[in-house]
Amino acid sequence: MLSEVNSVVNFISKLFSHRNVELETMESFKEVLRETLFTHYEDHWFPDKPFKGSAYRCLRIVGMQIDPLFTRAGAMVGLSKSELLELLPRELTIWVDPKEVSYRIGEEGSIGVLFDGTNNFVTIEQDSLCTSKIKSCKEQLIQCLQSPASHSNSEAIAAVAS
Repeated sequence: MLSEVNSVVNFISKLFSHRNVELETMESFKEVLRETLFTHYEDHWFPDKPFKGSAYRCLRIVGMQIDPLFTRAGAMVGLSKSELLELLPRELTIWVDPKEVSYRIGEEGSIGVLFDGTNNFVTIEQDSLCTSKIKSCKEQLIQCLQSPASHSNSEAIAAVAS
């Protein structure tokens, strides 16, 4: 479970790093989110049956509704729900299963893999942009994150991926 939870925390902190979040706040949020996820998943982790409990482990943000695990971790470090909504995409789904962590930005966006069970985390790197006209969700996210930060950057991420 350690690798799967760390992939979620790293992904969320990568989204935060492209925003105006103080380093201390971001580091505190990462630690609290990590602990929150471990505690939440503790009795709902079945490596022999990875899809069992999948809905329980799914993290969602849809419009103004944000997953309670994010808001709980945010509250513990002084980030309000509205601040979290500004920092994260408006539509985000993260599936956290044994040996696989995937995400989707937007309701009709591509599904990207954050962790594939090999202890090799899928990272968001600058040189992974594709020059083709059709870009994957990951490539669209990278492009959006590299654009200058603006008030609507998280909305732009969701719009690009949907």
